[in-house]
Amino acid sequence: MLSLLYSQFSPDAITQSALRVSEHARNMQALCVEEGIRHGKWQMDAAGRFTLSLPEAMQGPFRNGSYLLNRAFIYDESLQVSTEFPLKVVQLETECAFRRLIDSAEQASARTGLYALCGDYLPLYLQWKRVQTLDLPIATPRYDYAFGNLPPVTAGFANTIYKSPFDLRSWKPNERPERDWHTFVVERPAGIPVVATVINNTVLLNKTLDQDSEQLLHTASRLISQLFGTAFGEVLFFADDDKLTFAAFSHVTSQSIDASIMDEIMQQELVSLEEI
Repeated sequence: MLSLLYSQFSPDAITQSALRVSEHARNMQALCVEEGIRHGKWQMDAAGRFTLSLPEAMQGPFRNGSYLLNRAFIYDESLQVSTEFPLKVVQLETECAFRRLIDSAEQASARTGLYALCGDYLPLYLQWKRVQTLDLPIATPRYDYAFGNLPPVTAGFANTIYKSPFDLRSWKPNERPERDWHTFVVERPAGIPVVATVINNTVLLNKTLDQDSEQLLHTASRLISQLFGTAFGEVLFFADDDKLTFAAFSHVTSQSIDASIMDEIMQQELVSLEEI
């Protein structure tokens, strides 16, 4: 049995494909994060601590050994529930409740991780440091992170990008803001952007490269996804002839892939996961 844990507000292409597949699969059930919040039970103990107990309909599949396809993301809209508790309390306890639920699954495509319910959500400079531990001929961007009002060191940088370290998708060179605090600046890698969508064992590239580069990106994309604690995700590279640079990993996929192709691959991969 397979269980998909998802948010109704997620724009994630992988989530949307899994939902479409679940509509026609007898062995798969979809569990909505927002439904769990809406029908959960809030309590306050004698010490004034709030807890959220998720409904039995959501907890049952986890006790039955169902394989969890973890696409759990909590958005601001997810927390707009009717409760007398402060929003910050609702946010923290909601995440704790779903962490307990996900961690109770015997098998999952992603465990709870750093700053996220679906693997590790890291700023770019920590992503690059982590990927540098892999034994792969793939570079990472040059950058500087100037704390406080110190100016960043950008000597020799070409095509500089000033951005948030949590901005995974903006890669157009720009001008330094007139006023900034904790300035993060990146040198845009040379070459063309290449997006790899990881669907468990399958990797789809949005650009055609030479055979060696494509083979390397297929291997690297799966390893990078696993490095961030998930079997699904999106990896951005830059390809400059035979030089490849890792730019960013995102759990939420944005690449536009033909729905029928996506669903066919998703169905095949979910069958392999169920057989684990």
